[in-house]
Amino acid sequence: MRSYYQDEWVTIHHGDCREILPQLPDKSVDLVLTDPPYFNQPSVPINTRPNKTKLDLRAGEWDNFLSDEDYLGFIYDAIDKFMRCLKDNASIYLFTNDRYLSYIRHYLKRIGLQYASTICWHKTNPAPRFIRKAMFISSVEFICFAYKGKPIFNFQDFSQMHNFIETRLVQGKERLPHTTQKPVSLISHLILVSSDNDSLILDPFLGSGTTAYCAKKLNRKCIGIEIEERYAEIAAKRCSQMVLDLSSASPSMGTDKTFREAER
Repeated sequence: MRSYYQDEWVTIHHGDCREILPQLPDKSVDLVLTDPPYFNQPSVPINTRPNKTKLDLRAGEWDNFLSDEDYLGFIYDAIDKFMRCLKDNASIYLFTNDRYLSYIRHYLKRIGLQYASTICWHKTNPAPRFIRKAMFISSVEFICFAYKGKPIFNFQDFSQMHNFIETRLVQGKERLPHTTQKPVSLISHLILVSSDNDSLILDPFLGSGTTAYCAKKLNRKCIGIEIEERYAEIAAKRCSQMVLDLSSASPSMGTDKTFREAER
């Protein structure tokens, strides 16, 4: 299996994760942290801003499915394939929306995982009201947390271990051309809780590469799989341009400010 990008810490594969995952070694991964497609289909794909400019609300072709059944079959298949790669004491963080949360939660339990928690990620700067007329603004996403055996769990003080996490959507210099990019602060927090230095992290839906970027920054190894070559290229460039300071200690969990300082 030829990798799209590889260095000492990060390996990126370009392709369908359902085809690449069977080629990875059994029981080799300490943590799966991934943000798969949500099958979010806006009722009005193209909206108009107050200034009359157009805004495309569709995530991308990778988020298109024929039906709920088609989408869930896709997600279940991906879960089955990365389950084989999990060590006996490993964890999973899987992002989803409220529409499919219960289906994914019950499926993770059905295949033998211990379902530990549903984490609510609150976006403090969600899409403004003109995008969501006649309904509440969508400002939350959910993260399914499950595990096998006795996984790594680096508990910190209670204020940092709530199942309700607030951050801003990615902005400024951190923003990359990916419609569902997740914040470094959020992904770093989850990595620090459920992995140690030199742990191997797997992200089968790598996107713009935030999981790989954070893993490398925090002295973890990462395997990422991305079906869109343009995103695989962004992720590879992001990881290749990092300046890694292995002499510094991993940052502690906490506020967005903590992680912004860790990235400097």
